[in-house]
Amino acid sequence: MFEKILYPTDFSDVAVKALEYVKRLKSSGAKEVIVLHVNDERGNDSVIRILGESQFNKLNKDKMEETERKLKSVEKELEDTGLKVRPRVETGMPVREILFFDESFLTDANICLSNTIGVDMFDNHDKDDSCLKSARQLSHMGAYHFSSF
Repeated sequence: MFEKILYPTDFSDVAVKALEYVKRLKSSGAKEVIVLHVNDERGNDSVIRILGESQFNKLNKDKMEETERKLKSVEKELEDTGLKVRPRVETGMPVREILFFDESFLTDANICLSNTIGVDMFDNHDKDDSCLKSARQLSHMGAYHFSSF
């Protein structure tokens, strides 16, 4: 039924719960999962002004290394269930990046599976999930969107 799955994640506890649903879709015919993480660039200018560019670059490098480690862990979990995995990291505003990614991906994708609320370490803005915000757009594109984990 659902052969390709887009799984946007912020690695929050709720996103980890959503990952369990992704793994279960293997038994329903899922074959491939794109694990998408978007590094939210909102607020970077303020952090640079406060910490300085050098300190920001160090923090950003550390954050990217942590993201890579987490992505590899998710990739291994999914591959252990027999799913093909394509990890992706984008930088920008999560809602826009997910929608942009969806437009190119949805030509042959079936489902976008996400958590309902996520928090990352620099998240001081509204806690609405990016993929949930894009659900209305996705439904008009013929894809299914599941959330509420």
